[in-house]
Amino acid sequence: ERNHLRLWLAPVTLAGQNVWVGQISRDIGVRFSSKTFVTHKIDPIVDEARLYISLDIAAAQSLRAVG
Repeated sequence: ERNHLRLWLAPVTLAGQNVWVGQISRDIGVRFSSKTFVTHKIDPIVDEARLYISLDIAAAQSLRAVG
């Protein structure tokens, strides 16, 4: 298992601050596909991965808001 975090700097600001948007997913295995042969199986329960990264970033005092 591993988490994938993707972050993008949004083309807007809020109260003069940069806004970042992100997406997280967790690989929970591999599966076989006729098109790509081997691909990752992604956990359909995204709430756990989102909570994990939110708590980790908050612990580093680098998180202002989630929503």
